Amino acid sequence: MSNDKTHNNKLQQKREEKKRKEQEQTPIEKREVVMHGATLKCQYAQGPGKLVVTSNEILLQDQKWATFNDDSNMVNLQFKGTCGHPKWPNQKMSPPPCMSVIKLSPWQKLGTTLVQEQKVLVKESFINCEPDFNTAVAKPIPKATNVNSGGLLYAYTKQA
Repeated sequence: MSNDKTHNNKLQQKREEKKRKEQEQTPIEKREVVMHGATLKCQYAQGPGKLVVTSNEILLQDQKWATFNDDSNMVNLQFKGTCGHPKWPNQKMSPPPCMSVIKLSPWQKLGTTLVQEQKVLVKESFINCEPDFNTAVAKPIPKATNVNSGGLLYAYTKQA
């Protein structure tokens, strides 16, 4: 009986190890290319985000492949909800919307494949975000002068 019990224990251990290995990502899976519409995860975001590919128009396998240049915080990385970064409680304010504070570094751990001379993003690619308020600086509107061409059409030119 102890032989059967030992055998069953070893069999159970092998099953558990096999299950654990199946759940882990293999190196090949980490190198899978990221496509338009991929789900994004940020530890501070209220919910998952979505990747919008704008860096190229070439379809591969009927999908746009994400590249290094899909790094615009307002266009490519779409997060809804608020940012739970630890810096916000220090400023005695409620968490701001993610989209208003995203500040990104360049993508890291890129793939080696090129699409329109841009390295593709793979599952292990990541981009750092150091949230801060996005500031817009207003500039004066340039004055225009009316230039009459003698006909019905008018052209406006900027004054220096």
